[in-house]
Amino acid sequence: MEELQRLQELASRYARLTDLSFDPVIIYTQDARIRFVNDRGLNMLKGTRDQAIGKSIFGFVLPEYWDALKQRIEYMIKEGNQTSPTEIRIRNSENEILDVEVTGVAIPYEGEQAILALIRDVTARKKYERDIEHWAYHDELTGLPNRRWFDHHALRLMQQCEEDGYSVGLMFIDFDDFKHVNDSFGHQLGDLMLQEIAKRLVEYTSERRIVIRMSGDEFMFILLDVENQDELIRWSERILSKFRVPFLLMDTPIHSTCSIGMAYFTERGTTAQKLLKSADIALHHAKLQRNCAVMFKPQMEQLSVNRLTIIDELHKALEHGWFELHYQPQIDLRTGAIRGTEALIRMNHPAKGMLSPAYFIPTAETSSLMIPIGEWILQEACRQNMDWQKQGLRSMTVSVNVAICQFQEEAFTDKVIRALELSGMPAELLELEITESCAADSARLEQVLQKLKPLGVQVSIDDFGTGYSSLSQLSQVSIDKLKIDRSFILQMMEHKKSENLVKAMITMAHNLQIQVVAEGMEAVEQVEMLRMWGCDTAQGFYFSRPIPADKLLAAYRE
Repeated sequence: MEELQRLQELASRYARLTDLSFDPVIIYTQDARIRFVNDRGLNMLKGTRDQAIGKSIFGFVLPEYWDALKQRIEYMIKEGNQTSPTEIRIRNSENEILDVEVTGVAIPYEGEQAILALIRDVTARKKYERDIEHWAYHDELTGLPNRRWFDHHALRLMQQCEEDGYSVGLMFIDFDDFKHVNDSFGHQLGDLMLQEIAKRLVEYTSERRIVIRMSGDEFMFILLDVENQDELIRWSERILSKFRVPFLLMDTPIHSTCSIGMAYFTERGTTAQKLLKSADIALHHAKLQRNCAVMFKPQMEQLSVNRLTIIDELHKALEHGWFELHYQPQIDLRTGAIRGTEALIRMNHPAKGMLSPAYFIPTAETSSLMIPIGEWILQEACRQNMDWQKQGLRSMTVSVNVAICQFQEEAFTDKVIRALELSGMPAELLELEITESCAADSARLEQVLQKLKPLGVQVSIDDFGTGYSSLSQLSQVSIDKLKIDRSFILQMMEHKKSENLVKAMITMAHNLQIQVVAEGMEAVEQVEMLRMWGCDTAQGFYFSRPIPADKLLAAYRE
C-alpha cells in the first residue's frame, strides 16, 4: 500500500514537472499506450486528453519509423537508459505531418515501466533544411532539376536502367539566338521565356523521362526507357516541332527554334559523363545547322578534339598577334579604278603558316571568340585605311564582314564608333557587310542603322540571294549596297535564268537607290556582262586575290 502511494506521488510529480516543460511531453507504457500528455503535447497532437490517453503512440508515428521506435522502446525498458535524440515524423489529428525530435528515458509510472518522451517540434527547421537541399539540386527560376542533380543522380538512374533492361537516351537542347532575346527585350522577358520553355518540356516528363536545366538556355532531356535510336529521334522531332510555335510573352511574339544533340548507348558500363559529353559534341554539330537534331557518332569525337585545338589557336592568335588582314580590291566597272577594299582575316600560324578563314572562322562563330576577333578586325581595318588615306588613297572605303553574333551584341554599335575614334577615319569610309540572316532581323537592323547611319557608316548585305532577305525588305531600310553572291555570277554564264536573275537584282536595287557589288569575278566575259547591265562595282580573282596591305598600296598607285 505504501509502495502504491509512493508510485502515485511519483507519477503526480512527473505530471507537475512535465506541465512546466516548454516542450511537449508524452508518457507511454511498454505496450506503447499513452498514459500522460502535457498541455503542449495536446496542442501538438490537436486533440483532447481523453482522445489521447490510452491510444497507441504508433497511431501518431508514420509507419516508416515504427521498427526503429519499437527497438528504442525495448532498449530503454531493458537497460533503463536515456536515449539520444532521434528525429521522426508524426501525423496529428488534423492530418498535419510534423517533424519532431524525441528524447526518451525509462521511468516507473503508476506501477509500470514507462517511457517519458520529451518532444521538440523541429518542423520549421527541417523544412528549411529540405528547402536548402531541394534548391541545391533544383533551378530556382524554372523549378527543374539542375546540373548538380544530374551529376549526383544520373549514374544511379543509368545503372537502374541496365538492371531493368532499358537503354538510356540523352538530348542536349540549346535555344538558337536566346542571347538576342535578352539583348533585345531584356532579361525579364528572357526569364519568362525560360520558364515557358520549362513548361513545354515538362509536358513530356514522366517517372522515366526527366527534364533538367543544365545552364542558361541549355536543357537536358533524359529518357530512361528508350528501346532504340529511332525512338530517340522521334522524341527529338516532337520537341523541335514544339518549339517552332512562337512564344507570346508580355504581349510580344518571340520566335525561337532549338538545336538538339542526341546520345544513345546500349553498352553496359557507359558513364553518365560519357553520355553527356557525347550529347554535347552532337549539340555542337546541330548548332552549326540550327533548328535540327543530330545523333552522336564516334567520329565526331575527333572533330571535337580538332575544335578544341582551333579554339586554343584562336586564343593564342589574339594574345600573340597571329592575325593579319588581307585586302581584296573592289573595282569601279565604269572607270576601272579601285574604289574600295574588303578586309579579309588570315591567321599567320608560326607552325602551320598562313591559314585561311575557312580553317578557323566557323569555330570562332560557334564560340565566344568571334566577338573579340571581330572587334580586332574593325579596329585594324579602320587603322589601315586611315594610314592609306594619309598616303594618298583618298576616298577609298574599307568593308568589314560582321558575324551574326557581333551584329546581335548590344555593344556592337559602340564598338564600331570606338574603332572610328581610335583610327580617326571618317565614318563614310567604313562599310559593314552583314549577312542576309542579320537583315532578316528587321528590328535589330533598324536599331543598328539608327545609330550608325547618321554618322555616315555604310551598310551592305553580303551574299545576297542565298538567304532570307528580299528586295521588298530592302525598300523599308536604309541599305547602301548589296553584294550578289558569287554562285549567281558563276551560273549566269551557263543558265539563262541565272542571267535574268542577276539583271533583275541590279535593276531593282538601282530603283531603290542601292548600289550593287558583284563577288567572285573570274573571267573577262563576266566583267563585260555586268558592266553592260550597269553593275557598279566588282571584285574577284580576275582583278586580284586578297593581298597584304603594302601590296594593295602598290597596286593602287599602278
